Amino acid sequence: MKRPPRKATLFIVALLLLVVSNIQGQLYLLPRHKAYVKAQSKERAPGRQFSSEESMGESSFGAAIAMLFGIRQVATSVLWIRADDFFHRGEYGPIIKLVHLITVIDPHQLDVYATGAWHMAYNFMDKRLIPDGVHFLEEGCRNNPDVYDLFFELGYMHRDKTHNFPEAYRYYTIAATKPRSDGHVEAPTYVNHQRAHVLSLDGNVDASIEQWRQNL
Repeated sequence: MKRPPRKATLFIVALLLLVVSNIQGQLYLLPRHKAYVKAQSKERAPGRQFSSEESMGESSFGAAIAMLFGIRQVATSVLWIRADDFFHRGEYGPIIKLVHLITVIDPHQLDVYATGAWHMAYNFMDKRLIPDGVHFLEEGCRNNPDVYDLFFELGYMHRDKTHNFPEAYRYYTIAATKPRSDGHVEAPTYVNHQRAHVLSLDGNVDASIEQWRQNL
């Protein structure tokens, strides 16, 4: 019996791997997010952060497959659409796991970090998840240290949610020194506006006035 050409064999193996990874991915995305269910229960201590193992589970395999086949953008786009669909259907359970998986596949997805943290701190209506939103943005800042975006988001979250005004000012100040992700060499002017606002909220009125003078 004539053996199939080597290229055909490799193609079949690759196709089988993709099918297996797709099946595994579908099972992985089922709305059974144990970490979030636990967050809603009384077992979870207030302010406890999700561990990477708890929030991602067995996602390493799917992420590795996506990176192996060089389909990061396609994979993250599909997963992000899936997360948005869950949100609009009111199925919040899988969303945290999805945003963690997306940022494992591509750690430079600024919108996923910003929106994922926003979901945790605002949309899920559970104050115990605010620290998780903070930690998610901190991870985003570590993975994207050369642009202002996530530093600004973290400053705003500290201002609006944790009310830790010194930390808010610190992150706003870092953001003010960074360029934009669209190529502009300076951060938007509203970053320094927020520095002035948060100084005032923290009771440093004189420093706030001086910051406004610098802004002008």
